[in-house]
Amino acid sequence: MAFLMPARALRLGLYLIVAVFAAITSRHFAAFTADDAYIVARYAVNARDVGDWAFNPGEPVSALTSPLHGLLLVGLSFLASDPLPVYKTVALLAVVATSMLLVLSYGVERHEAMPLAAVLVAPSMILWTFAGLETPLLAAIVTTMAAIYTQMDADNARRLPALAALAGLAVLTRYDAVLFAGPVLLAALAH
Repeated sequence: MAFLMPARALRLGLYLIVAVFAAITSRHFAAFTADDAYIVARYAVNARDVGDWAFNPGEPVSALTSPLHGLLLVGLSFLASDPLPVYKTVALLAVVATSMLLVLSYGVERHEAMPLAAVLVAPSMILWTFAGLETPLLAAIVTTMAAIYTQMDADNARRLPALAALAGLAVLTRYDAVLFAGPVLLAALAH
């Protein structure tokens, strides 16, 4: 007679495997920085040093695709001369915190958390977490929105302001995030 592992132990084992995989993958990608991250960092440093939100001071042209990312790097540039290493730590913390939010929101008993957790530890997500771009911020925001939305009930008024604020942050992170944030917010309003 074969030994059948209880479902809870199996899920906990899967979470452990996912965490180990994420740690190993993170070790390999930690040194990577995407070229575009250096562009955003230059905007941030120029804003800090010369008060000019531009790649080249005196040329008021913005090529940033993520205002929130740029503003966050400006703030971080006051903590370190190069804001990218600090931002990479913030990005990693955002992904880890979002993973913890999923486990706390859904618990290990609900199967809905596993695919969301798998997305957060996918090699591409880990790569972009360490790349220095806005991807982990957006992933954290939309995952948090999904966790809030899927747990909405008759007492939606309490969660709606948080969902609306996150929708705004998602769009400030990437303009095209309106294609996710808009429908989720509208559905919550209609709920």
